[in-house]
Order: sequence, then structure tokens, then C-alpha cells
Amino acid sequence: MSNSHHRATTPAPSAPSHGEMMLRYIFLVVLILLAIVSIGSAFIWDDAGTTDYIIAISAALLANQMPGSTRTLAPTSMRPSPRTYEHIGLACASVSILATLIGSVTTTDTTASSITIPWIIATLALLATICISVAIMVMKGRQHQDTPPPPAS
Repeated sequence: MSNSHHRATTPAPSAPSHGEMMLRYIFLVVLILLAIVSIGSAFIWDDAGTTDYIIAISAALLANQMPGSTRTLAPTSMRPSPRTYEHIGLACASVSILATLIGSVTTTDTTASSITIPWIIATLALLATICISVAIMVMKGRQHQDTPPPPAS
């Protein structure tokens, strides 16, 4: 007696793998938690640094979209490979999120300058994440322009 309902299917080459989907879900949970913390800190502690959470939220949003985004790109002679850009972008987004959280925990004085070392690190890491994300979008756009349309049937 065969069980036809539980066939093992292999994902399409362009479909994100299980690990990539897990990364997307992790960054989605981080995004939601950061939004909750940002809103909560604005109401509970009258925190002047809630704008710092915007940096981490932006990084989490970009990181949520990045895993598997270069899977559809054809292999190129480019060094480093597009997958390497994806991994560097995820690392930069993680650094930005962690620096923002460390800055929010270590900065206790609300009258202190908003420009601190963790803020600078978080902002630069977010800038790197944005640049890498744009580079990946440009690579995908160029590949889309270079691919001929499928023949009409």
C-alpha cells in the first residue's frame, strides 16, 4: 500500500531552500520584535532613541528579502560570486541589528548625544546592506534584460 499523499518533492531550482526559508522567517520574527520594542519603548520609557530602532527595522526588512535572492542568477565569472554578496549582506544586516540593540541597552542617558559608536556602526552596516541589496537587484535586472523571452506556444 503506497502513500501517494506524502511524496518527496524536490523544490524548483529558483525556489528558496529550507535553510533560506528559515533565515527569512528568523529575520521576519526579528523585524516584528523590533517593531514591538520600538513602539513599546516610545510609550513606556519615553525613549528619545526610538528612531535608532528604525535602522534595525530597515536592516531586518532587507535581510528578510535577501536569502535565496541570488539563486536565480546564472553563474558568472564575477568574483566574488552573487551568493557571496548575499551572505555579506546578511552579515551586515545582522551587525546593524546587533549594534542598534547594544546601543539601546548601553545608552541610558536620554540627554546624551544621539551619535554614539553603536549608532555609527549600525548606520554604516545598514548602508552596506542597502548597497549590496541594490547591487543584487541590478544583477537580477541585467540578467532579466539579457534573457530572451520564452517562445510563444
